[in-house]
Amino acid sequence: MNRRLNHIAARIGAVLAGTAVALGVALAGAPAANAVTRCYRCVDYTYRADNPMVFTRDVNNVQQVFKATQNLSTVTQLTFGPRGLDPSINAAGTVIAYISNDASGRPQLFAMNADGSNQHNVTHDTNLYQEPSISPDGTKAVVSSGYQLYVVNLSTGARTQLTFGGALEGQNWAPAWSPNGQYIAFTSDRASVQRIWVMPAAGGSAQKVTYDGYASNATWSPDSQRIAYDFRPGAYDVPEIYYAQAFSTNVTVKVSTTDGGYHTMPTWSPDGSAIAYTSGGQLRVSPLNGSAAYNAAGAGYAANWGFAAPAPMYAYSAS
Repeated sequence: MNRRLNHIAARIGAVLAGTAVALGVALAGAPAANAVTRCYRCVDYTYRADNPMVFTRDVNNVQQVFKATQNLSTVTQLTFGPRGLDPSINAAGTVIAYISNDASGRPQLFAMNADGSNQHNVTHDTNLYQEPSISPDGTKAVVSSGYQLYVVNLSTGARTQLTFGGALEGQNWAPAWSPNGQYIAFTSDRASVQRIWVMPAAGGSAQKVTYDGYASNATWSPDSQRIAYDFRPGAYDVPEIYYAQAFSTNVTVKVSTTDGGYHTMPTWSPDGSAIAYTSGGQLRVSPLNGSAAYNAAGAGYAANWGFAAPAPMYAYSAS
C-alpha cells in the first residue's frame, strides 16, 4: 500500500507559528515574487487553459491512475494493471511518471504518454521507488527510494542521488519539482523534526521552509514562489493544508477549513487560484479568494495538477 496512506501519521505536518527564511548561497538568485521565470531553453511559462489533473483512485481495491480534463469534469482511467499510483504530469501535458509494480512485484518508476499509451518501466533494479515528481520538460523525475532522493532520466533510467542520509541529512521523501525547473522541495526529518526543505534541482545545500510541527507533501505555486503542504502540530493531530513563502520570511497561511476531516496531499492549480487536496477519500478544491471549498473529479488521492505552462513537447514513441 502506498506509504502516503500507511504512514500518514508520520508524514503530515502543519505550521502553527512557522516561517520560511531567505535561502543561502546555494539558492541565491531566486526570482521576485511577481516574476515570470525563464527556464528550460528560454521557454517562458504562460498559463495553459484546462490543464489536466492526474490522481490515484482505488478500483476494486487496486490503485490505478486517472486523469481529469475539461475543467476536471471528464475523468478517464489510464492504468489497468497490477497498480498505478503517485502520478505526475509534465508542463506540456504529454508525459506522466508514476509508480507501478514490475513482474516481480517491486514498486518501480514507470512512464507513459498522457493518453495512457506506451506504459513502460523506467527503472529495472531491486530498489523500491515512491512519489515521483516529473521535471517541467518531462525528461526526468525526482523520486524517493529508501528514504533518499534521486533524479532519474526517463529515457535511460540513469539516476543521480541528491540526498545521502546519515546524521546530517536524515530521511528524505515526498519530493516536488518547481515549475521553473530550478528547485526541489521535499520532506525531511533531519534534526529530528519533520519539515519542508528546498534544494537546487541539481543537488547541493538545502534550506528550511517550515520550522514547527509535522509538515509533508510539498507542492509549488505556479510562479515557484510559494509552497503548500499538509501539516499538523502534533503526531496525532488532524492535518490541514497551509502554504508559506519559499524564499522569504513570512507567516504561513491556512487554506483548508477545520471540519474534523483529514486534509492531505495538496496540489496547486496551474493558474494559482486554488489548491486541491484529499479529504475523506475525495478530491477537494479550496479557492484562495475565500470562496467555499468544493469537491472535484470525485474519489481520489495523491493528485497532481501539473505545471503552469507548456514546455518543449516530449512524448514516448510506441516502439
